[in-house]
Amino acid sequence: MFGSSDRRSSTRHAVQGVESSLGAVTDVSEQGLCVFVKGAVPVQVGESLTLEISGADESVQLNAEVVRIQPCGLWRYEVGLAYQSVFKEDRARLSRMVAASRVHGVSPKAYQKAK
Repeated sequence: MFGSSDRRSSTRHAVQGVESSLGAVTDVSEQGLCVFVKGAVPVQVGESLTLEISGADESVQLNAEVVRIQPCGLWRYEVGLAYQSVFKEDRARLSRMVAASRVHGVSPKAYQKAK
């Protein structure tokens, strides 16, 4: 998914059943997340936005910046977002969401290919 251009310094966790206001969340890390978008992408690289994320009976709003938009098929895109600021309570909610939604034993890259 990110290939050799992966600039993350923290572990990515593949997740299932986590949705955002942009689309399905495919992986989450300490620094950001990746969202799978079908259809036209309503954001641009460099844009800041407030993202609503929900899953596993938790929801959180996070400020993020679009750092990457990568085509992955006809009208299908991966949108990489970096958190701009995360309050302690929101980080705790996000951690619980990831723990409950994590796809174990599979890397985010392999999980995305299987979808």
